[in-house]
Amino acid sequence: MNRHIIGLDIGGTTFSSALFNEKLDVLKVSDKKLIADMESTEDLLSSLSKQILDFNLESIDGIGIS
Repeated sequence: MNRHIIGLDIGGTTFSSALFNEKLDVLKVSDKKLIADMESTEDLLSSLSKQILDFNLESIDGIGIS
């Protein structure tokens, strides 16, 4: 069974997400989005959720946020 780990990188100006396997090999990376383009905290959280859902996984074994 493949294990999947999501990494969220939320910086001062941009945010993005990455998908890793159990060996921490990068499998997929989302596009970077500008935080300034978000109109609210809810928009930011919705965009982060969409990035995760776009990885199209049945299950996630862990999420790291930096």
